[in-house]
Amino acid sequence: MKNLLLSLVFLGTGWFIGQLGEGEASVKNLTKDAVLSPEIAALQQQLQEQKAEADRLRSQLAQLQQDRQQPTATADTSSGNVAQLTSANDDAREVLKQLGLSSTERQSIKNQIDASQLAHLNLRNQAMREKWYGTERFYNAMRQLPSEYSIYRSLLGDDKFDRFLFLSDHPNRVGVRSIMAGSTAAQHGLLEGDVIVSYAEKRIFDWNELSHATTEGKLGEQVRVELQRDDEMMDVYLPRGPLGITLIPISQAP
Repeated sequence: MKNLLLSLVFLGTGWFIGQLGEGEASVKNLTKDAVLSPEIAALQQQLQEQKAEADRLRSQLAQLQQDRQQPTATADTSSGNVAQLTSANDDAREVLKQLGLSSTERQSIKNQIDASQLAHLNLRNQAMREKWYGTERFYNAMRQLPSEYSIYRSLLGDDKFDRFLFLSDHPNRVGVRSIMAGSTAAQHGLLEGDVIVSYAEKRIFDWNELSHATTEGKLGEQVRVELQRDDEMMDVYLPRGPLGITLIPISQAP
């Protein structure tokens, strides 16, 4: 049902925006030097309102697309998606068992994951009821809630979290895909194919972690970056700040 709604919104938005393009072209074809009559002024006002409505539809369409990709279950999740989520949780519990966690430790992690999911669901429900779902306020509030990723990492520690990601078939490394000419990375010898293991003494498992680490501390201060190049580990010291690289997620045995 959600896919059908998304398709209808997409098709409707495309037609509506197309009509706007034709309307705007018609207005531009009027003699530019002529004094605008009240009818033309009203038409332009109407066109501006329709453009604003088109922008709103674009935003709504983007939100629907994002929601369809969200792994978190909602009240209207189909039974297939619920089964898929349950399977993923079962797999995670099995991996935690492989890591040597006791049943008490596994249950404690599950309780915190459940609490996080409920907090996300309650926030989404509140935002939809109060009509601020999809706004900057909503996304700021979402960022304040702990994610499953952050819960697993904080409770497992770096080494077990590294193994957890790998055994769960998730990327656990970030590799350098390309380097911008003249960038900090280029000036300090980073190469395409390098794997960034740590930055400023913090293990890196995800591109977002690396991006965040470059914004911490003092801009320009020297930090150590631990790299893996082929089978060799090496350290590079460079100034904290933008690296000027694009990254690719990698799954690699710890």
